[in-house]
Amino acid sequence: MAPHLLQRDFTAPAPNRKWLTDITAVWTAEGWLYLAVVLDVYSRLVVGWAMASHREESLVEAALWMALGRRPKQSIFEWIEVFYNRQRCHSSLAYLSPVAYELQDSHV
Repeated sequence: MAPHLLQRDFTAPAPNRKWLTDITAVWTAEGWLYLAVVLDVYSRLVVGWAMASHREESLVEAALWMALGRRPKQSIFEWIEVFYNRQRCHSSLAYLSPVAYELQDSHV
């Protein structure tokens, strides 16, 4: 099971800092459909969604792609360059960030 990175802190200081996803089943005249949503924690705005007759990974991917299209690509840059590379600790790197791990090696 994936770790719960938010640790039940469902607040955010600004848009695009934390997104949540969920899938729910919806009864329609055509039968059961599955709805995947991407929610911005800051405002609770649904920034992406997708619906299909299945619960496959592609359903969540479609909702995420919609969210990415509706929000600035700058957010992805910030996530990668600010959070992932510099702050996110990896167990496979002795719980260091990728940047800290590379900096500990003097020949890099």
